[in-house]
Amino acid sequence: MENYLEQEQEQLVNKLWKQMDSLEKQKEDLMMQLNKQSSKEDGDNKTQEDKDRSKELEQSDSEDVTGLTDKVDELRSEVIRLKRQLKSCQLERNLVLKSSVQF
Repeated sequence: MENYLEQEQEQLVNKLWKQMDSLEKQKEDLMMQLNKQSSKEDGDNKTQEDKDRSKELEQSDSEDVTGLTDKVDELRSEVIRLKRQLKSCQLERNLVLKSSVQF
């Protein structure tokens, strides 16, 4: 039973790490897109409509990056919480095992 719980918790932690890695990759991709977009833009040759659209895209991308950053922070907190829970369960299991060996 304890092994099952431990394996389940490890799977959850691994799943969260994979999600975090995926979100980090998405964040990096968005940041590269923003950098490419801003380096390509030449303000002198644009119409006002193009400039307005560029600002809208930058704001949208910025919001996406902020949302991803918030999600990454949320997942990191969840990983920390799960690690603590795992450690607690391991300690509890060790205590149970020790007490059963003593009897």
